[in-house]
Amino acid sequence: MRLFLSLLLFIPAFQSAAQPCNYLAFDGFSYANNTPLDALQGGTGWLQPWSVQGANTQIPGYQIETGTPLQFQDLQSSAGYVSGGFQYLTSGRRLDIQPTGPFAPYLNGNGQIGQSGTTLWASLLLRKNQNNDETVAIYWHNSNIPWCEGCTSNKIAIGYFGANSNVNGQRRWTLRIGDQFFPGSVPVVTGETAFLAVKLDFFNNSTSVSLFVNPSELGANTPSPTLTQTAPFALAIQSIALYLGNSPNNGHADELRIGASYACVAPDASVSVNQPPNADFSFNPPSGIAPLQISFDGTPSSDPDGFITSYSWDFGDGSAPVSGGLVTHTFTALGNLNVRLTVTDSAGLQHSLTKQVRILNPAGAYPCLLGITCEQLASCTGNDGRFRVTNYENIPLQLRNAGGNLIPPSAGNAHVFDNLAPGPYQLTASGANGCRDTFNLQIQRDSNTCPGWTPDPCAMKIGVGIEGLAYWSTGRPFKDFFKSCGTWITYDPNPPGGNFVWNTENQAHIPADSNGYAQQIPFSVPNGSGQNLLRGIISAIGFIPTGVPMRLLYDGVGTLQMQGNLTVTASQPGQIDFVVNDEGNIFFNLTASQAGNHVRNIRVVELSNVDTYLSQPFRQSFLDKCKEFNTLRFMDWMRTNGSEQEKWENRTRPGYYSQAESPNGGLAYEYIIQLANTLNQDIWVCVPHGADDTYLTEMATLFRNGLNPGIQVYLEYSNEVWNWIFPQAHWVNNNGPQNISYPRRYVERSLHAFDTWMQVWGDQNPRLRRVLGTQNGYDWITEEIMAHADPARYDYISPSWYVGLDHGNTGVPNLQALGAAATADDVLKNANNTFLAFYPHWEMVYRTARLYGKKVVNYEGGQHFTNFTVPPYIQAMYDAQIHPGMYELYNRMLDSLRRLGSELPLAFVLTGPWQSQYGSWGHIFEEDDPAPWTDRPKYQVLLDQIARCVEVSGNSGLTPVVEALKVFPNPSSGAFQLHLPETWQRQPLRLRAYDARGIQQALMLWNNIPAGESWPRGLYLLQLEDMQGKIVARGKWVKG
Repeated sequence: MRLFLSLLLFIPAFQSAAQPCNYLAFDGFSYANNTPLDALQGGTGWLQPWSVQGANTQIPGYQIETGTPLQFQDLQSSAGYVSGGFQYLTSGRRLDIQPTGPFAPYLNGNGQIGQSGTTLWASLLLRKNQNNDETVAIYWHNSNIPWCEGCTSNKIAIGYFGANSNVNGQRRWTLRIGDQFFPGSVPVVTGETAFLAVKLDFFNNSTSVSLFVNPSELGANTPSPTLTQTAPFALAIQSIALYLGNSPNNGHADELRIGASYACVAPDASVSVNQPPNADFSFNPPSGIAPLQISFDGTPSSDPDGFITSYSWDFGDGSAPVSGGLVTHTFTALGNLNVRLTVTDSAGLQHSLTKQVRILNPAGAYPCLLGITCEQLASCTGNDGRFRVTNYENIPLQLRNAGGNLIPPSAGNAHVFDNLAPGPYQLTASGANGCRDTFNLQIQRDSNTCPGWTPDPCAMKIGVGIEGLAYWSTGRPFKDFFKSCGTWITYDPNPPGGNFVWNTENQAHIPADSNGYAQQIPFSVPNGSGQNLLRGIISAIGFIPTGVPMRLLYDGVGTLQMQGNLTVTASQPGQIDFVVNDEGNIFFNLTASQAGNHVRNIRVVELSNVDTYLSQPFRQSFLDKCKEFNTLRFMDWMRTNGSEQEKWENRTRPGYYSQAESPNGGLAYEYIIQLANTLNQDIWVCVPHGADDTYLTEMATLFRNGLNPGIQVYLEYSNEVWNWIFPQAHWVNNNGPQNISYPRRYVERSLHAFDTWMQVWGDQNPRLRRVLGTQNGYDWITEEIMAHADPARYDYISPSWYVGLDHGNTGVPNLQALGAAATADDVLKNANNTFLAFYPHWEMVYRTARLYGKKVVNYEGGQHFTNFTVPPYIQAMYDAQIHPGMYELYNRMLDSLRRLGSELPLAFVLTGPWQSQYGSWGHIFEEDDPAPWTDRPKYQVLLDQIARCVEVSGNSGLTPVVEALKVFPNPSSGAFQLHLPETWQRQPLRLRAYDARGIQQALMLWNNIPAGESWPRGLYLLQLEDMQGKIVARGKWVKG
């Protein structure tokens, strides 16, 4: 019986020891002798091939050698190894950190290796081959540029680091954490191989790092570390970097391993290691004109100790992966595309191999991927235009003018063309590699250099963005307040042990109908008492105005209990009348809903709007504010940022209970159409980034069929796709042709959406305004976008027009130094200086747009003072929002846009709180703010700018004014006069004057206007009206 028990204990131990190790990442450098390291792609666990800085392939340099193998005791190893370095260059390789890759259990919330609570092991053989102080080391780091360990401080490394590793004249193998160095006790011996291993224990805010140098044991038994240190940060890994010195043959490395245990990174003969498979494939044809179908054969792939179980193809053009040993794919993206085959073996290890296909345009070429920036327009009478070509590959260029004459480049710079006369030019690039680009360019004159020139005040319209719906918003667009309600809150009325929880988070178990209403309450849940009820969140922070009689309406049978500081004035089935008493939370408990006739179609309206909310859904104060603007942008209404919409059938419908919190993102498009038709106003809409072709077609059809004739649509693909804060930037980056930059991938997606809409709209195409967004301040993005986009397939380039603050020590004045003593004046001075420093970036976009013959609109802008923290001077930032200097700052920016040639800047956004660390975005603070708005300078200045081109209608008989109200002398210490067209002087008019606080100083008839001598000193805003109250002119006067 004892023998039987011993066998029971022995068998599991034997099975565990025989379980093969699966590497998480491995490269044994088993490549051909004297092969450059750059672009090699053996091993497993890698996302990309090896990359040597600058794609250097110099030999001798970073290369494979087989002469003197690196060996340590009986560590498993192969013959080949990597030798280096070369002229201070670094090599590196991206790890496969895809969500489905080998490191999936180790990925943190940012998708990088370093999940708290996990442990990782890594090792390599390293040999310093020359007797000098040149570094030889390997880095695990958080840069997505694999060789660029210097791009991040989040890293650890092991090796020899020159003077930082020398102890009393002796070179030591060393651990590096960030920029701290911890020499060990083991000396570096020139020409002798060292085995280095690290153990990484990841925690939330730190990482424990143990270094093992030439350990006494290999295999299953883990020895004691040479040293252990704690990194005071959470290590996050994307790549490894390998530096082998400044000159060839300075260092050697081999057997790079990452695994889950010491045995797997220090395998001796007793450890069974699963060898990775070898991917291989052929394809035909290798090149051709798009659309090109290519056949791929991955069956030559093999596995040394098992068999291939799956084949996964990434065609490098943004299309979805395809499985199978034999596949075909049709390519439409142009250029050299990397096709990647990943094979998986019977033990789960993978290997990827990349080969290149070449896809050509009908002319038999592909883009050279040049960029162009206009550095100077031609001056008023000069022939001094200039542009620069970004040409990394030094592809030969030719520039010809309209007469076909060859124009030489600038002396000393083959990529700059200067001293250009106004007119059309054609730039061609033709590379020996087969690429070819043709650009039709225009050198235009800069009107700002012409004496006396002023821009047409009617050439620039002004629009505004509409803030997103929310039950805490200061914007109240709908008469039905419930359209802005929050997501249902589930709660347990009888929690076990009486442990009340506000939100049981059982939303997934709500038996919802197609509009999101529970078909029965109570409903079953898998926790607590097993039964849950619902709460409906109606209002917070004063969303529903206090003291206003309200009515809640609903269909069906159930019980609703009103909650919050409110007074219920009447109640009957289907209807509850109430008045809100303060700005606190207002909600209801839905404690019962009858199956078969459940509570649904909930509405909350002001009693005064009960008869009109269906036929006229928008509140009058909202309409009145919107109608001042030329165009309304609905980026926030559509919840564009992070949109998850892909399929048309899953879009938000008008009957969904919450238009603010639809799981499908954004409110129903029908409301945008209805608002546009109500105001007969142009609109700006954003296409969800993940929308499929059917979605694009149906969306275009809905807007074409629904909008009034004559309404123009500014069409934009998503929003700020360059902004890595937003998921759409990552999605486009990952789902576009990988042989072009991410701004060019954005262009590909945008043009596809534009083309679809144009096809649907047919003869209505002139109403579409196709807009490519760009990042103001990062000139390269504008350069890439405009170089890649076919000018015939879009209409506008669109930067923002924000001005921010310099929150650093370079700010003038230095707000950090002033701290809480900073004033609104200080903030505004800082903003004005920041604007002046940033203005050249504005100019670059407009100059380059004119070079391509395109126009500019600005998708959003205004003040952008927040950096999303709470600095000691934040009150001064708030005070600046209502300071007269804000009016002047906006005037300066908008006047600059007009002179540059913007057709349409839009302000971000119409309403919003003025005291928020997350941004004082609103141009008015409450949608119900009544006139005058002189204490809302951001809004008032927009109105005044609009009034520079007043379009007067009605029977007043006044002709449109082309300038703002002219006041002179201005400023003055006493009287002022108004200059009006002669025809106006025969009309009955009245003048309103407001001081900077918004207090009306005077209301005067035109024939009885006091001169202003008795008014206090300050800024006065003047508003001229006809006798029907129509505003015909605005201006301002400063009394000194």
